[in-house]
Amino acid sequence: MNNYNERAISVQQPTLAFWKVRAFLFQGLLVAAAMLLPVVAHLSGAPVRILLPMHWPVILAGLVYGWRGGALIGLVAPTVSFLFSGLPLPRILPAMTIELFTYGFFTGLFRERFRWNPCASVAVAL
Repeated sequence: MNNYNERAISVQQPTLAFWKVRAFLFQGLLVAAAMLLPVVAHLSGAPVRILLPMHWPVILAGLVYGWRGGALIGLVAPTVSFLFSGLPLPRILPAMTIELFTYGFFTGLFRERFRWNPCASVAVAL
């Protein structure tokens, strides 16, 4: 039986659904971006310690897909990047994985659960 009040009272979710095929494909693109942005920054001579190019896709995943997407991309991106390019260095990899997981998780948590605006979510998570 359909609940007809559901459409009348529904509230927009601030993030997209995490478990759909399109979501997984886009999250794969975010992992690829997290791998390619540091490579491009290194090759162009940009100050990667200031720009932090691997952090951007993780924070975007938290804003778009909530805490699950941010945490997943934060865990997967540095590991996959290390497997393909050898960067980040093995001694930095555990700390960077924890850092990116934390950024993605808290950005998504503040955006999805507490319904903060994106700027406040990122500012507090960082």
